[in-house]
Amino acid sequence: MYINGALWHPHPSLLVSISYSSLFATKFTERLHQQMEALRLRLFLAMMVVLMAMSAVQYVAAADAPAPTPTSDATAFVPTAFASLVALAFGLLF
Repeated sequence: MYINGALWHPHPSLLVSISYSSLFATKFTERLHQQMEALRLRLFLAMMVVLMAMSAVQYVAAADAPAPTPTSDATAFVPTAFASLVALAFGLLF
């Protein structure tokens, strides 16, 4: 009920608690949005750092790795792995 342009309630303490709770909810959601935005920025930064580190490690490992000897089985690993994956794919499809 409005009296003289102001909201009147039989229990003014209830009106005050309602206004405080709505103010708290507004402040809480604003704070939550700020925290989520900060979390997204931190996650993006962490992903960029990991991506840069992974790309640097791959180049260093490829440059410093010794060539496999002709007697080792390292040269046969890639074709064997590819054949295994093809066999698994045919097993799943047919």
